[in-house]
Amino acid sequence: MGFVAVMTLCLNFLRKSLQIEIDRYMELTDPEIEKPMSKQAFSKARHKISHEAFKELFEMTGQSIIEANAFGRYKGYRVFAVDGTELQLPKNEEISQKFRQTRGSFCPHARASILCDVVTGFTVHAGVDTTKTGERDLAMEHLEYFKAYKDAKDLVIFDRGYPSKTLIKYLDDGDLKYLMRLQKSFNAGIDNTHKNDFYVTIFGKKIRVIKIVLETGEIETLITNLLKRRSSGLFIALDGALKQNIIRSKTSWILKISAGKHWLPCFRIFTQHCFYRIYRRQSSLNLMK
Repeated sequence: MGFVAVMTLCLNFLRKSLQIEIDRYMELTDPEIEKPMSKQAFSKARHKISHEAFKELFEMTGQSIIEANAFGRYKGYRVFAVDGTELQLPKNEEISQKFRQTRGSFCPHARASILCDVVTGFTVHAGVDTTKTGERDLAMEHLEYFKAYKDAKDLVIFDRGYPSKTLIKYLDDGDLKYLMRLQKSFNAGIDNTHKNDFYVTIFGKKIRVIKIVLETGEIETLITNLLKRRSSGLFIALDGALKQNIIRSKTSWILKISAGKHWLPCFRIFTQHCFYRIYRRQSSLNLMK
């Protein structure tokens, strides 16, 4: 079985037993073959494929979407979200040397992060690193990649763990509009102001603050550098979209990777998933046309 066949099987994200999927593929592509490939032989062939191959496929597919401007719009804005999570990796000596165990865990972990289009679900950019690299660092890698393709009507939304002086300055300096959910104690002046819609200056930047009273009585605090008053309805709607998107993307990215004894297959599975996620979404949209 050659490179193309192995890649095709990998990208199909096998749902049945490996041997059944291999046999079915061989029957479809080469019905005259007398001795199909064994699952052990397939695993060896798959192990030889670099994660860079899947990464390149993912980036090529994403690039085509960016160039075609195939993003959705919500109330005139292209809306993106950044989200990150930790991936649990197999425990062995080689992986443990590169990826550390987090507190309270018996397995090494990696940190994964994505920038996605909230409306269509497209993953625009993705990255994985050790847990020493923070979520904000990976977020800025996404944004650095995306800066060349930004639009005046782009809005990037972030969950509570992201607001910081460095990230806010980076977004403002890059003329990128943002909407962030804010955790309590981030800024005493914001916490102690009892208005629902007001402006503050923090880190030398003018920021708009919107407080939303939830059905539970809890107050949700949002900050943004989109300063026009008439955008309040947009923020309230996006707060709900933010929660749904973060939940949806976290569910998708919390993967227990069983990749044997080496850390490179972990990256292969991650980039394979990146490609599959964007390819599947693009295919479903094409079928709807």
